[in-house]
Amino acid sequence: MDPVTKVDLKQFARYCLDKGLMNRNTGLASITAVDKLLDGRGDLDDISELDIAVEAVQFNNRNPGRMSPGSLMTYQQRVSKLVTEYVRYRDNPAGYKVQGRGSSNGSARKMAVKAKAQGEAPSTQVAFASSPPPPPPMQQMATLATEHALALPFPLRPSFLAQVVIPRDLTKEEANRLCAFIQALGHTAPAEVPQ
Repeated sequence: MDPVTKVDLKQFARYCLDKGLMNRNTGLASITAVDKLLDGRGDLDDISELDIAVEAVQFNNRNPGRMSPGSLMTYQQRVSKLVTEYVRYRDNPAGYKVQGRGSSNGSARKMAVKAKAQGEAPSTQVAFASSPPPPPPMQQMATLATEHALALPFPLRPSFLAQVVIPRDLTKEEANRLCAFIQALGHTAPAEVPQ
């Protein structure tokens, strides 16, 4: 994937605002989310491979209690969506359309009227644009980072992010005890019996 920078994301959001492709409040809120959530990254750092959920946890660790878990989740979703939309735009600028939340200008109502006129039962479903599912909630972890505690993500497996909450003033002795505890939790996979 080509690099994506904070500058790219903010310029893209402004472009969408200028062209009327994005709601003004959404666009401005997305720019704010990029600035706040990725404040630990340089303007020209490549963020295309970042895990935005991890960035949200790190932001919360740097700024404990500054944002509620709900706000943190909203910022995370806005940044993720902006990255996705920017990449879609970059890949096909001529065919780009912002993926919205659902049908607009009453098209669902128009379809129901048309179906009724043709003697069909009107559909109660509204078509939504396909978009990636939202990232899993991290609210529980976000609330654990406080002035005295630090929530740390650890990518244990490709599809599993382990999380540990430690005191900000963790001593070497405490770290060794924690390591021993975690080692006691692990087990070796049973050997497969050849048949």
